Amino acid sequence: MLSKPAQMDAFEQELSKRQLLELAISRINESRLFAFNAKGKRYLIYYQIEINAGTYALQIAREDIVLEPKAGETGITNQQDVIYPYSYFIVDIPRQILLVQEKFSSFRDVDSIVSRVKDFFEKTLEDQRVTVAIDAISYAEYIWTEIENAQELYSLVLDIDPPNFFGSRFRSNIDIREAYEETNFTKFKLILSNKFGQLRLRREEFEEIIRTVSSGAGNFIVKLRDSLGRIVSVGNHTRPKSVEMPEDPINIPPDVLEEEIDQADKLNNNRPL
Repeated sequence: MLSKPAQMDAFEQELSKRQLLELAISRINESRLFAFNAKGKRYLIYYQIEINAGTYALQIAREDIVLEPKAGETGITNQQDVIYPYSYFIVDIPRQILLVQEKFSSFRDVDSIVSRVKDFFEKTLEDQRVTVAIDAISYAEYIWTEIENAQELYSLVLDIDPPNFFGSRFRSNIDIREAYEETNFTKFKLILSNKFGQLRLRREEFEEIIRTVSSGAGNFIVKLRDSLGRIVSVGNHTRPKSVEMPEDPINIPPDVLEEEIDQADKLNNNRPL
């Protein structure tokens, strides 16, 4: 989720990802509010509650200026008013997992909230020179069901960009480690294509690398003709893991949330930091 530049100042002590997340949460906890501008809008982040040890709920709001009809002495006129559509997100520090409330009445989609959460972490940790990457955790098993039931397979595109390349979370049946050792690349793209729809994706050869990417180590997309005859594209962003939770984080049962995050962590194939 978080990474720092390879080149550090001579006397700067580098913090772990967990320590960086703890620092960001401690700062918002102390101030209770963090405001910033992005894409021409003003956003507010409020600290809400610690649901479980190391698991925090925060509120995100966008400042919108709207015209509201108001009654005056001579009639109804449109006057400017300020409203704050809001949602919330949950940060689990030990497992580096982010849950975002899907609230279409406030934000057009989850991705727009995720982008502003990314901005929040980068801006509140600006003195640490941190860059943030947030990728969806998806059910790789769902993808394989669609692949194995497809009438035709046209292409597979893998963009592999894990936080720690070839760290403990990286799994692949395809041997690309030698290429990495020779070139020291930080991003890997694999494109397999057959315009006639006769691409073969054997599970034993691609299962591990698709699971790695599904855990948040990049992106992948498969173009296929599904069992109903429709040509569709499926990938980790089209089948993200979702969780049913109360609208107000105060009402979230801590034990239920812990179980959901633990399940997401198993999908994420995470390891202790």
